[in-house]
Amino acid sequence: MEKKFYLVPSGKNMMWTAVGEHGISIEFREGLFNQSQKVSTPEGLTSEQVEKMPTYLREIGEWLAENHEEVVTCHPAARCHAIWTLDNERYWYAIADATKSLLVDASWSDNASTFLYSEVEDYINFENGIGLDEKEQCNLLGSLSMLDDEEAMEVVNIVYVFWQHYNERALEDWARELLWWPAWCPDELRGM
Repeated sequence: MEKKFYLVPSGKNMMWTAVGEHGISIEFREGLFNQSQKVSTPEGLTSEQVEKMPTYLREIGEWLAENHEEVVTCHPAARCHAIWTLDNERYWYAIADATKSLLVDASWSDNASTFLYSEVEDYINFENGIGLDEKEQCNLLGSLSMLDDEEAMEVVNIVYVFWQHYNERALEDWARELLWWPAWCPDELRGM
């Protein structure tokens, strides 16, 4: 029998819930699976199911690692720095809009900052669907130019997760919450 799991955004504070068989679930913050887990169990578990809890939890974790690595892991210090650098909701609207149809592969990791900058610059020059004014355009491109490849990959991963999992959610709500992510990250992981 095939095991069934599913993953859903919890709808607030960048939290996610992974649910496995028997109704056992793990709630965690995006990118911080190991640092923010909260396990919930349904009432009425049999003693046999309670004994198998470690196995059930391991299976959920393995399934997440195999199928949703982009949601459960990140480089916290790079993500924090990228979000602090891009500290305007409208920047994230533009980045998300500019990269929504982007195909990212492993080759990006060595030149992510250049690729991301180029995509957003092209978007600003040819589309600018969200109507950034000239000062916002200049500041966004300046902020993007300060990102290193690791930080730029975090930006790409953040936006990828949005388009893959949150696409029914308002971009504005997502961007507003995203700016709080560094505050939810444990101090020792922020790279400060």
